[in-house]
Amino acid sequence: MLTDDEIAVYTRAYSQPGAVRGAIDDYRAGPVDVAQDEQDADELIICPTLALWGADFDAAGQQFDVLDVWRGMAHTVRGVSIPRCGHLPHEERPDVVNPELLAFPDGWKG
Repeated sequence: MLTDDEIAVYTRAYSQPGAVRGAIDDYRAGPVDVAQDEQDADELIICPTLALWGADFDAAGQQFDVLDVWRGMAHTVRGVSIPRCGHLPHEERPDVVNPELLAFPDGWKG
């Protein structure tokens, strides 16, 4: 859960002219992203892949088997459902996200 001060930082940032466009463009690109995923569905990601998601995020963690989705897209997937977390795992639960990010490349010889 974000504090009022943290939300104020986002509010200030998104209040700048043009700032919302980048965030909205990510969602606007959704249909193109899905079409590309469908086009190359038989070509799995080769490098190890880390999927992190908030267990309490309605649009992902509660509606989909996120790990299963990523297993259909990559050969080697590590998935972490982050408890007590919504849409912004890196902001809401850095105590879980940061160790996962730091440990993920261990042993990878890419």
